[in-house]
Amino acid sequence: MKIIIFGLGKNYERVKYSLEEEMIVALSDNAQELWWKAIDGRIVIPPQKIVELEYDIIVITCKCWKEVIDQLVQLGVDSSKIYNFLEYPMIIGEGRRKFFLTQDENGRIGDILFFAYEMIENGASIAMIGAIEALTNNGFQVDVICYNDGPIRESLCKRGISVLLYSEVWTNKYLLTTIVKNYSLIIINSVQQYRIVDRLSNSETKILWWIHEPPYFYESYLRNDSIEAIQNRNCMILFVSAISKSVFQNYISNSCLPSLILSPGIEDKYIEKKRIVPNTLVTIAVVGHICEEKGQELLLDALNLLNQTIIDSVKVLLIGEIPNNDFGKRIRAKIKLRHNVILIGKMKNADIHQLYNDNQVDVVVCPSRIETFSLAAVEGLMHEKTVIVSSNTGIADFITNGINGYVFEDGNVAELARLLTFVVEHKDKLSDVGKAARRTFVDELSVSALQRNFNSIISKVEVQCHKGKGTYKELFFRC
Repeated sequence: MKIIIFGLGKNYERVKYSLEEEMIVALSDNAQELWWKAIDGRIVIPPQKIVELEYDIIVITCKCWKEVIDQLVQLGVDSSKIYNFLEYPMIIGEGRRKFFLTQDENGRIGDILFFAYEMIENGASIAMIGAIEALTNNGFQVDVICYNDGPIRESLCKRGISVLLYSEVWTNKYLLTTIVKNYSLIIINSVQQYRIVDRLSNSETKILWWIHEPPYFYESYLRNDSIEAIQNRNCMILFVSAISKSVFQNYISNSCLPSLILSPGIEDKYIEKKRIVPNTLVTIAVVGHICEEKGQELLLDALNLLNQTIIDSVKVLLIGEIPNNDFGKRIRAKIKLRHNVILIGKMKNADIHQLYNDNQVDVVVCPSRIETFSLAAVEGLMHEKTVIVSSNTGIADFITNGINGYVFEDGNVAELARLLTFVVEHKDKLSDVGKAARRTFVDELSVSALQRNFNSIISKVEVQCHKGKGTYKELFFRC
């Protein structure tokens, strides 16, 4: 299959990992500054040049995909050949079929099959790793299936998890149901995989559907009417927070599926230090892809309300990929006005943990306008950092003001500025708040906490997990 990828932002990385290199025949984008430049060994062409190429489908990776479809149709592109990046796995058919087994192919399949949406490093995949560790600690054997490859796969294999890259499962209902019926429990990660839930409507195997996603997924990518129509008597939705549930119900108002809250639990990467030397400046970190939803602009605006003494006492690290759109340009312009704001760019999760363990950060701020959880804030709690979070984040439910962190009213720049001033003026209290934050992590947001919560949920759905029916060879190598 010959594929053109339109849009070279964050989601391009997701699509790139999921395709064989020879499948991608061209790249395109509306950003004129990218035209005729080479990215990953391919020249980026203007949209109007697409009609001159031979291809099977176009995959749009940008949030404004509906507008891009209209644009491409006006340029002469057949609309039936255009898909957004959440839809295309359902139509590429056979492509990737690679099995990374941690035991012999004649070994029994696992108790639980975990459907991963992608194998790149993001909040959902980090939460998945924590969930798999919790289930494994509870004595279950977990297999992971995904349509694409990526760096998370190697991490899973190192943990002794068998990973099955099998793209046809996403397009072939018979194959999907044949595989699923041999497992005791299915866990489907992310709302994007609603078609899998729908196609398993008649399955006897119990399904847990773990939903993490923020509003813009429902607004920009999903077919909400299709989700609303899902009838699956053996499926229970697990929301990562009350906000996650509220977001889902706002867009999918008539879903009849039962639900519970299951907050993530993540691996503990904290390294205890014998003695911490206080930093001269209070170093504030904001971690996450730089976009309007994440609210980095609110923090930059709050800095404008601080007096000069406080400004001279802080350093701000913006950690995350910055887009080339108008918002990204606006953020860059505001950063230039601040000598104490440093744009770090994208960092690997392991490097962020190292930054915290090296005591190079004192405060973690999550200013998101809306966020269903915030693993960035959880990692701050883990590392004894003082966290300041927006009230419109799932993690805010775990924060008690002044005890284990601080919560400011969503969008209230003045209140955020007041809290920044407070933590700088009372930097001697950061250690006590940080220790309380870590206790919250250990008690409620660690893998051991998730272990307890999963035990409770599995008993509620009345699943008796047992070794899967058959071997890997019988089930996967002959399909």
